[in-house]
Amino acid sequence: MSDQAIPEPRQEAAAGLEASQAQVEAIHQKILKQKSHSNGSGWFYWIAALSLMTSVVSLAGGHWSFLAGLGITQVFDGFSIGLMKSGAGSWVKGLSFFLDLLAASTFVFIGIFAKKGSKGAYITGMILYGLDTLILLGFQEWLGAGFHAFALFQIGSGFSALKWLNGPSSPGIHATQASPVPLAPQGHGSATLPEIEPS
Repeated sequence: MSDQAIPEPRQEAAAGLEASQAQVEAIHQKILKQKSHSNGSGWFYWIAALSLMTSVVSLAGGHWSFLAGLGITQVFDGFSIGLMKSGAGSWVKGLSFFLDLLAASTFVFIGIFAKKGSKGAYITGMILYGLDTLILLGFQEWLGAGFHAFALFQIGSGFSALKWLNGPSSPGIHATQASPVPLAPQGHGSATLPEIEPS
């Protein structure tokens, strides 16, 4: 027999179990980060949709709004309603809705690129929504500004998850095969079985 060290089957089995547990943990962590990224980028769609719904309600004469909706679209609508009360034509309402649609479409496009993994889209969206929060603070809309801050936190979490997924802390997860436990000691040549001496 060779003098080569013979690995213990239990040690190999334990090493394979530890590798499997580490792989499961890595997969679980990656799934959580992907979910956080998806939720964060999805907020841009909600902002666009709720902003348009608020505009429709406002231009139709309603007096309620969604907290996540854009403050700038409410400014457009407020000016158009004020101009119409001053005698301006109905074209003002059409212009206001066009500006609302333009603002909402901007966030839709930001959401599309953010979901595809664009860090620039995330940053642009957070800057624009942060500036929109300042508009609400200027009008002392504390509840809406607070909800904007919550939405920004969610978007920021998605951005952090995207950076993790693209960074060195997220190694590629590939299927690995644990080394089999040897059934017999291996020498330099062919495998040999220990000799059993007759009693």
